[in-house]
Amino acid sequence: MHTLLIVEDNELNRDMLLRRLQRKGFQVVTATDGQMGVDMAQQHLPHLILMDLSLPGLDGWEATRILKDNATTRHIPVIALTAHAMGGDREKALAAGCDDYDTKPVELERLLGKIHALLGKEPLLPPESQPASPAPPKASLLIVDDNADNRDMLSRRLLRQGYGVEAVESGEAALERIAQAKFDLVLLDVMMPGMGGLATLERLRQTYSQAQLPVIMATARSQSEDMVEAFRLGANDYITKPIDFAVALARIEAQLATVAATQTPVEWSDPNLLAHRYRMVRLLGQGGFGMTYLAQDTHRPGEPLCVVKQLRPTPPHAEISATARRLFNTEAETLEKLGAHDQIPRLLAYFEQEEQFYLVQEYIEGESLSQELHPGQPLPEPQVLNLVISILKILEFVHANRVIHRDVKPDNIIRRTSDCKLVLIDFGIVKCLEASLTPEHITRNQTVSVGTMGYAPIEQCMGQPVFSSDIYAVGMIALQALTGQTLEQIELHPERGELDWRLLLTGGAVSVATANVLEKMVRQHCKERYACVADVLRDIAQVPIVRQWLEQRRTKGLPS
Repeated sequence: MHTLLIVEDNELNRDMLLRRLQRKGFQVVTATDGQMGVDMAQQHLPHLILMDLSLPGLDGWEATRILKDNATTRHIPVIALTAHAMGGDREKALAAGCDDYDTKPVELERLLGKIHALLGKEPLLPPESQPASPAPPKASLLIVDDNADNRDMLSRRLLRQGYGVEAVESGEAALERIAQAKFDLVLLDVMMPGMGGLATLERLRQTYSQAQLPVIMATARSQSEDMVEAFRLGANDYITKPIDFAVALARIEAQLATVAATQTPVEWSDPNLLAHRYRMVRLLGQGGFGMTYLAQDTHRPGEPLCVVKQLRPTPPHAEISATARRLFNTEAETLEKLGAHDQIPRLLAYFEQEEQFYLVQEYIEGESLSQELHPGQPLPEPQVLNLVISILKILEFVHANRVIHRDVKPDNIIRRTSDCKLVLIDFGIVKCLEASLTPEHITRNQTVSVGTMGYAPIEQCMGQPVFSSDIYAVGMIALQALTGQTLEQIELHPERGELDWRLLLTGGAVSVATANVLEKMVRQHCKERYACVADVLRDIAQVPIVRQWLEQRRTKGLPS
């Protein structure tokens, strides 16, 4: 049982909080002033202290400083309580050594969340009681923040959660330290003097992928443009300031769990065949949701190739597995319906084996659209429009089934060898399953993002995709093809806040009608974008070169 110390001079507040915390299973001792609080802390060594800041005599500020200067009590987390939420009080409390801050009147559930976040799963021990051989840290974290109070507060709280923590004050120092030692995750402040967080992130991504070194950015709530740019540069997630430690901890755990899942080798019950049927040929890709393999179906004549996607709940848990099974079956039924379209891979089978879930889909032989889009080689307008129409017609069917693809990009569009038609693969709904299968305390506070940087618009990066998110992705493919530029070269106009792509055209002028359609497809705000695929196709049909082509086909009695 955890012991809490309440230091509060108001008898009514003290007794009410005492009773409520006792009902929650805590052992509680109390003190009525700062000096008594210091004495009680040294005598009882509680697991956590709730410190009123406005105390008679020795106030809460000074009492906290005394406790943090004492080797016997400095390990004890302190939550500051105040009825006067003045500007700067939180920063002042953290500077004095408090680990968190809450306002009166106390909202019990909010306070309990902060208490549990600080206590973790095991009771804390004073330094002299720590075991001689402590367990190795769960993971090694690097905190990069120019504010010493923020560095100190986060370091102390993460250390108590069992993490190895280092902290540096600048982007330059972070790059130097990362070159010298291995870290499992970086918490990176956006606003720093010298090399800022975004510049540091850009440098890191030149060497480390998102899976190799997850980076969580810390930004002010009002800096939405920083979040957009951070996602574009390869951030894994973000937290807002002032930092809610419970949220920060959940997002750290989620990122580390995702990385661990991708690094865990697949173990088959049969070393040769999965489900006594599928022979793995090679690994095609991996991500937070599991692995994707090229396989042979040994039960069919000629043992044709197929694609096996493995979904692994992370971590294994009875309740999570039950949720996984329900969601998996629902999503498999959705993929079954989508596979009725000639340009979407058919679902061949789905099953569970050893608490892991598998989808088997038709293998599409061909080259990805990425092989047709080369930097410096723009495609002519008619070819780009034909490409856009082909993709949109597939998406029209997908959206009619109330499904958002979530990961439309050249790598997920295959030109089928047998008939040269485009085939849309790798639906993001499979990846979204992984987000639904993490522990509740993670998913409640985590913004889940599925998609690929550059092709995913801001609402999708923030975990709120809509149908027009897929339209945005098709528009980005069109701009990539039309300009012959990489997505990194297609930047936002500093004043308009929209993509400034027309100056990048090198293959000749583009008609006004086509330009207007593309502009609307890639609007940054989803409400200013096309709401549905039918509207895009309607406007494209009015582009002169398309209208002429459609007339020719109708004259010949061909379908449009």
